Amino acid sequence: MPSPSCYAFLPLQENSCRDSQSAPKWDMFLEPPQAGLFGHPDDPNDVGIFQCVMRREPHGYNSVVALLAQPRGETTGIVLTCPGAGGGPGPLDPLGCDGGGTYGGYNVFGRLAATLSTRGITVMLLHYPKGEPEGRPKQGGILHTVDHASALLDWFLDASSRSLPVGLVGWSMGGAVAIDVAARGIRAHTLNVRCVATIASMKDVMTDAPKTIVDSGAKLLIIHNVANTADYRCNALNSKAIARMAGGLKPVLFQNENHGVKSAFGLLGTWLPEHLPCVATE
Repeated sequence: MPSPSCYAFLPLQENSCRDSQSAPKWDMFLEPPQAGLFGHPDDPNDVGIFQCVMRREPHGYNSVVALLAQPRGETTGIVLTCPGAGGGPGPLDPLGCDGGGTYGGYNVFGRLAATLSTRGITVMLLHYPKGEPEGRPKQGGILHTVDHASALLDWFLDASSRSLPVGLVGWSMGGAVAIDVAARGIRAHTLNVRCVATIASMKDVMTDAPKTIVDSGAKLLIIHNVANTADYRCNALNSKAIARMAGGLKPVLFQNENHGVKSAFGLLGTWLPEHLPCVATE
């Protein structure tokens, strides 16, 4: 089971009512990785850091819904990562597009799990059991993944502390998911959201969600790539739209990068520990 936090924070409203869009409770448990999940010979991660968060499905079937990397000692905060709409590296295909995006573009989520877990921060990587969300992004995919992410956080925080500091990071469609999950938890007083970061996000968020995050005092970091070549063009309009919804934030733009945004890890690796309590490195 997740270890409790060693930090004392002002208690949240433990039994506060969830809004009408709140996800139902999922029946979840931890178990070691299933045979074959990390069988790819070119997986760049130390897969020994991960446990599998399993969901009990009807008819006795269990599915992997997240990968969990926990500190050896006490947990001082949790980061939930949200993949895009199915493409990108993941356990079953860490180098290609059939991995479900669990690891994030350029393995940014896998690398965050490895580094943050050594500093007291638990990292939970949302995983699509079927390699993609339930529905295309604008046809239920975002909403279903918001429910998926909310259920994961509820499960972990109920077993540790509702006051545990929370960070969310989302890539592509997952950026919209991260923003909506954070805003939902802030409004319902069920998440102690400290920071939210998006990487090349879709703009399809609840209209008031970015401003809800900023007004709560949580930090919102909007990362995008820009490029203008014969083969690939991106002007970061989606992230600029989110920045306007947030009240005029300035996105961080990386020049001449693709949708995976390779430079995101270098920024997030320092930004997240600045906004979440963590164990000092020696």
